[in-house]
Amino acid sequence: MTNVPPPPPFGPLGGADGPGSTTTGAANSSGPGGSLPPPTPWTGFQPGTPGGPSGPGGSPQPYISPPPPSSQGRSKLLVVGAVIAVLAIVSVGLFVVTRDDDDSTATDTTAQTVTTASAIPATTTTAVPDTTTTAVPETSTTVTETTVVESTTTVAESTTTVATIPAIPEGAADLGNGVALLIPAGFSQTTGGGGSTTLTDNVSVIYAQTAVRSPGTDPGVLTQEYVNAFDPFFTTISYSPTAKSRSLAGEPATDVYSTYFVTFDGTTKAVQTGSIDVYVRTDGLVLVVSAYGPNGYQNVIPTASSDVLNASFLATPLVGAPQPLVPLAPFRVATIHPPVTVDGLVAFTAAPGFSIVGPTGQGRGFVTNGTEDVQVDRTAGQADVSVVTSTAQGILSQNYTGIEYSELTLSDPDPWGVVHGSFNWVGFYVGGQRSVGNVDLYYDPATTNAYVMFRTWFAPDAANDADPSAAESQFMLRTLFNSFTIIP
Repeated sequence: MTNVPPPPPFGPLGGADGPGSTTTGAANSSGPGGSLPPPTPWTGFQPGTPGGPSGPGGSPQPYISPPPPSSQGRSKLLVVGAVIAVLAIVSVGLFVVTRDDDDSTATDTTAQTVTTASAIPATTTTAVPDTTTTAVPETSTTVTETTVVESTTTVAESTTTVATIPAIPEGAADLGNGVALLIPAGFSQTTGGGGSTTLTDNVSVIYAQTAVRSPGTDPGVLTQEYVNAFDPFFTTISYSPTAKSRSLAGEPATDVYSTYFVTFDGTTKAVQTGSIDVYVRTDGLVLVVSAYGPNGYQNVIPTASSDVLNASFLATPLVGAPQPLVPLAPFRVATIHPPVTVDGLVAFTAAPGFSIVGPTGQGRGFVTNGTEDVQVDRTAGQADVSVVTSTAQGILSQNYTGIEYSELTLSDPDPWGVVHGSFNWVGFYVGGQRSVGNVDLYYDPATTNAYVMFRTWFAPDAANDADPSAAESQFMLRTLFNSFTIIP
C-alpha cells in the first residue's frame, strides 16, 4: 500500500465492538430536508434566520474572499452544457435594482474679444519769464487710428446618445436590465418583476434574477448571499465547491461561477439536486440563475433558452465603468450544514442520523449512525485501478478476517478521466461478528490519486446483507463525488 492514512484508534470501519459502536458529537436531526419550504417574503439576500423552519438553526459564517487561483491546473466543478437556471426556494425578488441614465448637454463657448483705443498724451504749455526769450519748438502729435474687431461666438449643438435596452423576445421571461430567458415548453411563470423570476412545470423550478452591483464585484459574495437565503430551511443539504466554470464568448467580458447542491429528506429518503450559476459582467451587471428538482438539473433549461439568456446578458448596455474580472480560486460556501472534510476541498455530507467520529481533513473522514459506518480515505500514488483495489482491501483486512470479495465493477472514464469502481465483501470482525460492506473508489490515472468510500454493517446471516442505510449512504456517496472533477 502507498500513502494509506493511518487508521483511527478504534480501527477503520468499526469501534471497539464493531461497526457503529463508537459515536461522538450530535447526530443530525431528521426532517423534511428535501422538501421545498413555503415562500418567504425576502426583499434581499439576507443571512439565514437562526432556528428557521425545518432547519437546525444557526447562521452561516461570513464569506472570506479566496486568493486568485494559480495559473496551473484545471478549474474544479462540472461545466454545465446548457446554462441551467433556478431555485424555487424564493418567489420574490432578492435584489433591489435601480438604474439611472442622466442626459447632459455640453456647450462650447468662445470668449468675446474687444480691442480698445489707447490714450493720447496731452500737450503742455510752459510760461517763460520776460527777461529771457526762449524758442519753443512746435509740438507735432500723431494719433494712431484704432480698429475695433467684432468677435463671433459659435455655440455647438451637443448630441446625447442614450443606450437602448433590447426588447424582450416574445415568449421570454423578463429578468430585468434587458436580460431575457426563453420560457421552456411546459413551464409557466409564477412570479416576476423587479428583476426576479420563478418558472416551474410543477416538478422542477427555475429561478433567475439580475442586479446591478459595483464593477469588479466578488462572485463569491453573490454566491454566499444566495445560499444564505435558503440554507437554513433544509435539514440536510450539501454543496459542492464553487469555481469558475466558464466565460461567455463575447463582450462585455463575463465570468460564470457554478455551485451544485443536493438535498436529502430524512423521512421520505427523497433526493433533489440543483445548480447555482452566478454571472458577473465586467461593468457590474450580475445574474443568478438556478435549477432545482427531483430529476436533476442538467436538462431543465433547453439550449434555445440558454442561448437567449447568454445573448441578452451580453447585449444589454453597460451599467458602469468596466473593471478587470479577477478570477477566484475554488472555494466552499459557508453553511450551517458543515461537510465532513477528507482532504482540502474534497468532503462529503453526513446524512440524517449520522455523526462525525474522530478528526477530519487529514486524508480521512468517518461517520456512523450506530448501525452502519461510512469512511472515506484519500490514497495517493496508485499505479492503476487494481492497485487502488488492493489498497482498499488492505485497509479492510486490518480489522476483518476471512473476507470474500465480489467482482470489481468499473465504469467508463468520466469527462475528466476519473474511473469509478465498486465491489462488495463479506467477512468477520475481529470480535467474530459476521460483517458485510461495500466499497466505492474513484481513481484519476492522470494524477494517480484516488478516493475510497467504505460502508460496513453487521449482518448475522445472508438474509440481513442488504444495506440498512442504503438511501443515506448513496446520498453521502453523491456528495463526495460532487467535490471533485480531477483528483489532485
